Amino acid sequence: MSLKRYFAILIIITGLGVCYAHQQFLIVEANYTIKKREHILSQLLDRNAKLRYNINALESPASLEMKLAANGLQYNTPKTWVVVKRIESKPAYRFAKNTERRGTLVAKFLNFVTVKAEAKDKD
Repeated sequence: MSLKRYFAILIIITGLGVCYAHQQFLIVEANYTIKKREHILSQLLDRNAKLRYNINALESPASLEMKLAANGLQYNTPKTWVVVKRIESKPAYRFAKNTERRGTLVAKFLNFVTVKAEAKDKD
């Protein structure tokens, strides 16, 4: 066997060995990453379950009644019902009205020269 052929085979085998070792390293690294993420997911799911339980406990009528009793407060339903009417605020109306008038001079000019079609009644 010639010396060139021997070194070529040696380099190929060494390269394949390095590639295999690198591949195994990447597999182990991916495994550690997966396990770490699974652990974090497990912790987050546990925390989510605890928080949902706390929300349900805090929103329950019994819990609210106990808190009111602890503070010496009583919950009474109103004897007569009151209807509240929502009125539109005037500053918001003025703001909306002013925004329609705004525009650049070019936009106003183009709006002026644009042909507008209007439907007419057949009388």
